[in-house]
Amino acid sequence: MTRTTVKPGPIADALAKYGPILDREGAEGARLGRLTDVAVEAFIAGNFTGTSIPKEFGGYGEDSYAEWARVVEEVSRNDGASGWCLQALSGNSGLFIAGLSDEGVKKMFAGPVLPRTAGMAGPRGKAVRVEGGFMVEGKHQFASGSSLATHFIAGSIVYENDKPVMLDNGAPEIIAITMPKDQVRNTGNWDVIGLQASASVDYEIGPVFVPDDQVVHLNPWPDPVQRGSHSMRMGFSVRAIGGHTPVILGIAQRSLEEIAKLAPTRQRKDGPYPAVGDQPHFLHELALREAELHSVRLAMLDYYEQVDDFADNTTGPVGQEWGDRAQQLGRYAHDIAIKAVDFAYEWSGSAGLRQGNVIGRNFLSLHAINQHIIADRYTLIDGSRTVIAELAASTAAFYAA
Repeated sequence: MTRTTVKPGPIADALAKYGPILDREGAEGARLGRLTDVAVEAFIAGNFTGTSIPKEFGGYGEDSYAEWARVVEEVSRNDGASGWCLQALSGNSGLFIAGLSDEGVKKMFAGPVLPRTAGMAGPRGKAVRVEGGFMVEGKHQFASGSSLATHFIAGSIVYENDKPVMLDNGAPEIIAITMPKDQVRNTGNWDVIGLQASASVDYEIGPVFVPDDQVVHLNPWPDPVQRGSHSMRMGFSVRAIGGHTPVILGIAQRSLEEIAKLAPTRQRKDGPYPAVGDQPHFLHELALREAELHSVRLAMLDYYEQVDDFADNTTGPVGQEWGDRAQQLGRYAHDIAIKAVDFAYEWSGSAGLRQGNVIGRNFLSLHAINQHIIADRYTLIDGSRTVIAELAASTAAFYAA
């Protein structure tokens, strides 16, 4: 049985050509705290962020959500930090291409290369409405892929008369802006033990005037979107944790592959078996970890395909249930992936402890990803409203029949 992989075509060809380079450069990137120059060249040459950019703008086209996730997963199998950068850069670029005005997109694509957009849309900044746009300032964190970026985004709460502007639903109005990298101050603060090469630095913006054509309103997210894949209409509530999940699946898959290769020759002197791969306990646990990972991967792909179907074939508001299900499955996938990388690291012995070993690097990177606020375990509690409602509705329908 083989895993479903990226469909044949230009992206698959790019993965075959440039993925091994990202793999070979992974250890050095972790040491440097950013992707190496060679890895950056491979990343750009493969045009991996083009998975979220329409063909008329120089990308691979309007790929489905499920196909985008497969690409992110495969890059992450080669190198977790590269995959993490990809989901952030391509996710941000795709969403902003979909949500900006025509003039804003023209500005975004005015440079000599396709935009690669770092930063977070979380509303940590302050935006004050002025004629023709906003005065924006703020201190932000976690600009994953900053060493590759051409643009940054930043989320802000809109203020008026020194008070947040409140919407009818009681939430503050939130916008996100995009601007070229040279208008952003990189403040560093990425001295970490995992996912080092993602260069997820802090950054500051403003005070600066941002015209309306560089602004996207986040609540509500534009629907229909201006351009690009219909899946972009699902907005950040699905794309955020939905971007994390293929990264962790790729990292966990690679870890199991590595321990499976190591086990037949890995010697242990504390038992009756000549190698780790001969121990029944190891074999039992490996079979369980692989089955769990395969199962949760199929569940997530099924969800992505449901997202694509909904985005392509319906109109009207995107309900909260889509974000809730993304959080539920994403958090569960984190738990399964952690079990896989922990298993691989434990059985690797001192091999996984060595600098540069991919099992050890994946162990640290996945635990770093697990610290992200969007994967917080309380997301399961938040998302349970949808689980309860759908289960209750199914039960009612069953008895009514």
